[in-house]
Amino acid sequence: RVVPEIHRLAQAALRSVGLSPDTIVDEESPPYPAGALLVADEMTSEGMPMVLRIERGRVHRREVFGPVRLHYGLFKLAAKKANYVVARLPEVQGGAVAGAVGWIFDPVEKNARVFELIADSDAAIRFLLEQVVTRAHEQGVVYLEIDVSAYAPSLQRTLVELGFVEAAYVPAMVFENVERLDVVRMVKLFAEPD
Repeated sequence: RVVPEIHRLAQAALRSVGLSPDTIVDEESPPYPAGALLVADEMTSEGMPMVLRIERGRVHRREVFGPVRLHYGLFKLAAKKANYVVARLPEVQGGAVAGAVGWIFDPVEKNARVFELIADSDAAIRFLLEQVVTRAHEQGVVYLEIDVSAYAPSLQRTLVELGFVEAAYVPAMVFENVERLDVVRMVKLFAEPD
């Protein structure tokens, strides 16, 4: 299930590897909602257990895929120079963790990759993605990429609204639970293409 912007690329990719194109265009799924009243923090070791309690995006309903995951542990994440932005409810509402997004920044190449998105509700997802886009831009990122499930049209629509474009459609790229899933690589450029 892909948004219309991705459909043509998906059809071409499936044909090129000898598969019959079976993508379904989804024009109905809305983007994740904007305007969540959340605050963003960098994740610390104290915040990690709270994020690990959230299953959506980590163990169930994964929509973003990458080379590392939060449960690999702080040592491996530090070795990969991974960053996590945590979304919290405001202190007046208890300050509970609403989700987190992980990304890796390469200052030499000036590129970044989102590798994990964990959220307890739809409202936190767009907020977290907006935080990554803002922080990436502030750090001088030129190229930002994210590998998204081809079965997540709401996330695809949200990324299109945030200025991402489809760059690749890879059949059976990831193994999730007991099945192989197709992935759409979406990218955002912060500069003119060279």
